[in-house]
Amino acid sequence: MPGDYDIKYTSNWAGANYMPVSMPDTDMNVYERETWPELERLAREVVEAGVHFQSESFIFVFFGVVLDLDK
Repeated sequence: MPGDYDIKYTSNWAGANYMPVSMPDTDMNVYERETWPELERLAREVVEAGVHFQSESFIFVFFGVVLDLDK
């Protein structure tokens, strides 16, 4: 596959998830807040962009405590 060796190649099947994790009042937080509206616009209005919302379930374990973010 070209993607194995060519930095300019990207797979049609490549994907990504957007889950902001920055701390408040940081440069990264500003970047995430400025980036989100465009990603949301693409998902809602530009079908051919291939960006869409997903229904996901997130469960995290911190120090032995399970946090289910869907509840």
